[in-house]
Amino acid sequence: MKKILLFVILFSFTLHKVTSIKQRTYHVYIASALPENPSVKLNFHCQSKDDDLGNHELLPGQNWNFEFHENFIRSTLFYCDFEWSGKHKTFNVFDDSISCIKQAQGDQTDTCYWLVKLDGFYLAYSVNPPSWALTKYYDW
Repeated sequence: MKKILLFVILFSFTLHKVTSIKQRTYHVYIASALPENPSVKLNFHCQSKDDDLGNHELLPGQNWNFEFHENFIRSTLFYCDFEWSGKHKTFNVFDDSISCIKQAQGDQTDTCYWLVKLDGFYLAYSVNPPSWALTKYYDW
């Protein structure tokens, strides 16, 4: 019995070490490029099945970010619910370990940069990207 218990403990430790070495850290940014209006902020709430990241608000030019490790079976999904000036939109901000979201055709990345504009939501794979690197995925 002691040998079995020792084997299980050693195997668990080894498995933990192997999985932790291979885990990438993903970064999701939400940035506001909405028109200046101090009385109207971008409000949003982000969460996954396991993690509620709470309510947040941004003024134009501000950003907020979070980071995480994908789960063992690579099924991590984070979504956000956005509200601004009477408009509302909910969508997945991360559901794919290659290109942030399944419908994107980007190269492998660990950075998902969402820029919120008057006409919708744009994704890029670097922080503060040039305009040509932004791809629109959602309207309000």
